[in-house]
Amino acid sequence: MLALRSRWGAVGYAYYMMILETMREQSNFMLEHCPSITEALAYEFRITSDEVDKFINDCAEFGLFVISDDFIWSESFIERMEKMTEKATNRSNKAKKAANARWKGKSDANPMHKHSTSNADAMPTQCGLMPIKLNQIKLNNIDDDAPDFNIYSYLEKSFGRTISRAESERFMPFTEEFNSRMLCEAIDRTEIARATSINYTIRILENWKKDNISTIKQVKEADGKRSSKKKTNQPKKKIQGGSKPDQHGERFPNPYDLYAKMEAEEKEAR
Repeated sequence: MLALRSRWGAVGYAYYMMILETMREQSNFMLEHCPSITEALAYEFRITSDEVDKFINDCAEFGLFVISDDFIWSESFIERMEKMTEKATNRSNKAKKAANARWKGKSDANPMHKHSTSNADAMPTQCGLMPIKLNQIKLNNIDDDAPDFNIYSYLEKSFGRTISRAESERFMPFTEEFNSRMLCEAIDRTEIARATSINYTIRILENWKKDNISTIKQVKEADGKRSSKKKTNQPKKKIQGGSKPDQHGERFPNPYDLYAKMEAEEKEAR
């Protein structure tokens, strides 16, 4: 990889990862070695087909890809994906068995639930549901090892738009530093803030990296500390304040009070 980056720079690393993403979408984790694939990659990379061929040949030279007359593939990538697929399948089977056992146990313990189906897809009655936030549901459905999970698709779906190539390159380093749950948490917070900007998401991840935060539990703990600190530093409300009342008897906020509040919030954000 170092040799590839020395020849192609950081953009070479981006090309390489984008090709792996394309390989992951294939059933055999390989790319067909044909002009149509080369043209598609050229369009995606915004370079010429000849440059794509040169890049792939360089990857083969450095041992990153294997090229045959019919396919292009990465042996190490296929090995990792096969392990992940096997792990995801085993995890899914265990979850189904656990769910069946749980529902069967509830049905045996309470005759009132005899009419309920006892399969893994069965849903509890409404009265037994606890309120769960939307982002918690989304995070619970994320499997870091699932081969079909694509963080860039999740990002585009949350933002409601296509992510540019430059944004993908800026976001890419964080996919190696944080797992999918942490990345999705940062994206969800961006969506809640209605920012839909990759800069906002990256700022969140940079702050977590600076504070050595790498798990959802640590994120929640940091949120709690920040909330407690904000309550402690919150100034007491004045009974009277603001400018003189207008003709309707209503008081407008004092601009100096607003400035002090904005300054306090800015210090808190730092």
